[in-house]
Amino acid sequence: MHTILSMFMFLFQSGETAAQSGTLDQLKGYVIPVIVVALVIGVFALIVKTIVSFYVVVQPDEALVVSGRGQFEVITGGAKLVWPVINKSFRMNLRAFQVRLELQNAPNADRIPIDMVAMATCKISKEQEMLKKAAENFGDKNLDQISEIIFNALEGHLRIVIGQINMNTILSERDQFNAKIQSEAATELAH
Repeated sequence: MHTILSMFMFLFQSGETAAQSGTLDQLKGYVIPVIVVALVIGVFALIVKTIVSFYVVVQPDEALVVSGRGQFEVITGGAKLVWPVINKSFRMNLRAFQVRLELQNAPNADRIPIDMVAMATCKISKEQEMLKKAAENFGDKNLDQISEIIFNALEGHLRIVIGQINMNTILSERDQFNAKIQSEAATELAH
């Protein structure tokens, strides 16, 4: 390091002084190797920076879907190298979210129209098979778009379940009512 600094210090000296001491001739032999070494270090740093930019870290509350070459994989936790020309990737949010359902004049088994407000807490499972189905069904949609898809599915199933249950079951047997809605909706949402 000391020799490199001394070489640069000699470059800034006047031409006469350098020529008198004979160091200008010595420095000419070092300039090209120093430039070559600097270029090699610069190119190496650029390559490393480019490769690091392809390294995608997956947060604990998300999944990374990587597709390419006719297949895809879903990664939770950890990291993955995603090559831009070969792969395409997107993130899926795995946090719980709520969907508000409001039904008006939905007839039950007794043909009594019911107005109902319900909240459904939803979450994409971290189970690998379920993650793959979610990736296929939702793609790179954001949470609002996913909520709308789930809203439509749940609203239809809620109407069906209300149509099959009498007023007494709706009012007094909430657990049975909730279980029936869950089982109806789960089959559609899992596919």
